Amino acid sequence: MTTDSHGQRKPRRLSREVIYEKVTQAEQDKIWEDVRKEFPNDEMMQEIHFIRQVHYLQTKDLSMEERLRFFESSKN
Repeated sequence: MTTDSHGQRKPRRLSREVIYEKVTQAEQDKIWEDVRKEFPNDEMMQEIHFIRQVHYLQTKDLSMEERLRFFESSKN
């Protein structure tokens, strides 16, 4: 794990296969900032909540059927 300019641990970035183009780098940075504040000493919870927020952004405008297809395709 690397550190940012403030000496805080910086979780690894997930691959583009997981984070699609519609989640911008600015959105990812904001999510990381928020989860680090919420779980300052728990890297695992930071990563879990990061991906939950990413999935929310990726699926918030999808129908239930589209959302299910999205998560089904993520299994592979």
